Amino acid sequence: MSTGRRLLVHPHHLAYIAGYNRAMLDARADASVSNFETLCELHDLKREVADLRDILGLMVSTLRIQAEQDVATLRRQLEYALARLERRPTTALH
Repeated sequence: MSTGRRLLVHPHHLAYIAGYNRAMLDARADASVSNFETLCELHDLKREVADLRDILGLMVSTLRIQAEQDVATLRRQLEYALARLERRPTTALH
């Protein structure tokens, strides 16, 4: 039964083509699942980074407050030491 047209695919190779098509569909489905898992993991990591930024912000503000308190303490100690060393007009220079 020849129609005169050239065959693009030989009838004996149809099973191979069907297997290849099935393999491509499976690969596409696997890639879709893998992509979804990757996006979920990326979302979790972004949330974790946001949490870590919040913790870092709290640490920085706490350390800044502590540093300001330390500077105030050192300033008071310096003023006290300078006041003790200050020359009194009633005492002799030697």
